[in-house]
Amino acid sequence: MPLSELLQDHTLEEIASRTNIAPNNLQALFNGEFEVLKRAKALGFISILEREYHLDLEGVKKEAKAYYEAHQEEEGMTVSHALVDERRGTPLWVFLIALGLLGYVSWYFLSHFQAKTLSENEGVVEPKSVNLEGDVNPMLNIETVIANATKTPSEAVSVIEMNKK
Repeated sequence: MPLSELLQDHTLEEIASRTNIAPNNLQALFNGEFEVLKRAKALGFISILEREYHLDLEGVKKEAKAYYEAHQEEEGMTVSHALVDERRGTPLWVFLIALGLLGYVSWYFLSHFQAKTLSENEGVVEPKSVNLEGDVNPMLNIETVIANATKTPSEAVSVIEMNKK
């Protein structure tokens, strides 16, 4: 059953709804206007019609292939205007600014938290240094310091103070 007989049995709208092929594409295919359709579309539409209506359209396929071989389609695409690269993500500079702000806020809170913590801990007794300038007993030598090294710091300070007197 050639394409003309298919049109006699069914309307163009019926065929379009059953195959989901646009009516203008079907009309071009039925009229043999292969210049309107690309090679892949034309051969695909013929295959769909064969499948849906159980037709043998080998003659139409040969006719379409002969047309497309005679009229070689250009490979690739023709661009009439410049292609614009449209990125849909966030720019890098936004991430860098956010990272900088995060670093600054972290530094600010850590430095002020540390100052606040230190001011709250003023009541904590810190070890005081011993000033040995002035009345240093000449008897205080390295052996005395080494002997007192095994003692606790408070015992060592008391030994040093006794040696001063």
